[in-house]
Amino acid sequence: MTELNGRLTLAFMLTFGGALFQPPIPLMAKDHPIRAGWVEEVILIPDSIRLEAKLDTGAKSASLHAENLSTFSKDNERWVRFDITAQDGKHTTLERKVHRTVKIKQHERESSERPVILLDLCLGTHIEQTEVNLTDRSNYKYPLLIGRMFLSGHFIVDSSTTHLLKPDCSSQSKK
Repeated sequence: MTELNGRLTLAFMLTFGGALFQPPIPLMAKDHPIRAGWVEEVILIPDSIRLEAKLDTGAKSASLHAENLSTFSKDNERWVRFDITAQDGKHTTLERKVHRTVKIKQHERESSERPVILLDLCLGTHIEQTEVNLTDRSNYKYPLLIGRMFLSGHFIVDSSTTHLLKPDCSSQSKK
């Protein structure tokens, strides 16, 4: 009976245990999710600003570190002006129309309102317009956080690695 149990255990391990030790997921075809690391380089389009971004499946939307944030009126609409620092240290001032305002609940602090803008982000060869709230992320390592609204259906985030993709959106159109 011991030999039978040993054979059954071996058969079980070969059948089901192998599923636990699969090799890393390869990059997939164009119409399938692409494997990305939990930190990737992203380009803001059309300004060609390169930023390090944390890909966070626990966050719904994207958040960008913005300095000197101010609002103004342009053509009877609400706009924001803000500064960002690219990966190479270059400072850029951007102006964008406010898409909406979001109220963010913060643990053990008062809620805050943040302006939300629309930005075209390039990750790998994928360009997509997404909502990005502007805030002070100076206490965080990465100036840009990208959440599920951008990632869903396009990327699988591999939390064991970083920098799997090189942004190359020169030949791609916006999705």
